[in-house]
Amino acid sequence: YKAQRAKTRGIPLRDRILANPDAAGTMARLSFGMANVMNKVTLHRLFMQAALGIHKDKLLPDFAPTTFEKWADENRRIQPRPEGVEAVLFPTCYVQNNEPQIGRDTLDVLDRNQVKTACVKGLQCCGMPAWETGDLDSVRLQAAHNLKLLKPFVDAGAKVVAINPTCAMMMRNEYPELLPEAEAKVWHAHPVWFLD
Repeated sequence: YKAQRAKTRGIPLRDRILANPDAAGTMARLSFGMANVMNKVTLHRLFMQAALGIHKDKLLPDFAPTTFEKWADENRRIQPRPEGVEAVLFPTCYVQNNEPQIGRDTLDVLDRNQVKTACVKGLQCCGMPAWETGDLDSVRLQAAHNLKLLKPFVDAGAKVVAINPTCAMMMRNEYPELLPEAEAKVWHAHPVWFLD
């Protein structure tokens, strides 16, 4: 229904903004911490409620000053080639933009269990926020982008490990429905694992 409504009526500004957590994270980092401050200011929260429908009392997570990917790159966790990799981490946009420590902790647990895990540069949001608004074109673009980056690792035998169950669900259930058959086969052959 939402996809049909999006095609006929377009996607409202509110939905376009909320459906792009990667852009929100980038904008927050460009504010040098002001986004976190403003999210606690009553007048700003009233504006967000009126303009975007985000309730003024909704607890919003802080944005991290740096991304998980930047930390992974600085700590040599980004691996460009799949040889010898057992698992590839899909950190999720929340870990990327809000709580990079979760990704670092996940890698620490995998390292302690001697699982050779790679991080991949350039992954985007799984597409769930856009999917919820009916913006299937955006989801297809995000899915194809993520698949292009993850596929060499999966083809080499690595498992995709998603930190968030929503991302795992999108990759397992929605990507095969939204992507061309040749691209989607990889997700049926190699399921995405979720860590909780």
